[in-house]
Amino acid sequence: MNSFIKLLYSLLIAVSLVMFVGFSIASVYEPPKPPDYSHPFKENVTPEDQERQHQEYEQQSKAYETAQKDYQRDVTYALLPISIAVLSIGIWMMRRDSEVVGEGLALGGVATSIYAVITSSMADARILRLVAVVILLAGTLLVAQQRFQDTLTPTAKTKARAKKKR
Repeated sequence: MNSFIKLLYSLLIAVSLVMFVGFSIASVYEPPKPPDYSHPFKENVTPEDQERQHQEYEQQSKAYETAQKDYQRDVTYALLPISIAVLSIGIWMMRRDSEVVGEGLALGGVATSIYAVITSSMADARILRLVAVVILLAGTLLVAQQRFQDTLTPTAKTKARAKKKR
C-alpha cells in the first residue's frame, strides 16, 4: 500500500480515537453549567436590586470556575490511563505487523495525552500536568522508536542485536 495512504489512515484512526474518547467522557460526565446572567426587565428596579443581582452572579461565577477546574481535573484523571492503554495497545499492534492500525492507535494515545495536558492546564493542576507531559514525552519517544527502528542499516541492526546479547 502507498505509504501516504497508510499515513492518512493512521491519522484518521488517531483523530477518530481522540474524538471518541472526548465525546464519550462528555456524554458520561457532563461539564458544569455556566451561570445565567439575565436581568429581568422591570421598570422599577432599584440600584440596590441591581447590585444584589450582580453580587449573586459574581458568587455563581466563582462557584462555576471552581466546578470547571474540578471537572477538568477529573477529566485528566480519566484521560491519563486511557492514553497509556491505547498507546500500549498501539505499540503492541505495531510490533505484531498491524502497522496502520497500530500506528493509528499509538498516535491516538499520544494525541489523548496531549488532550490530558490541555485539561490539566485548564484545571491548574501542576503535578497532574507534569504527569501528563511525562506520559506524552514517553509515548512520543516510544512511538518514534518503534516506527523508525526498521530504518536501521543492516550493520546497525547487527550491532544492536550484538549489544542485546551481551
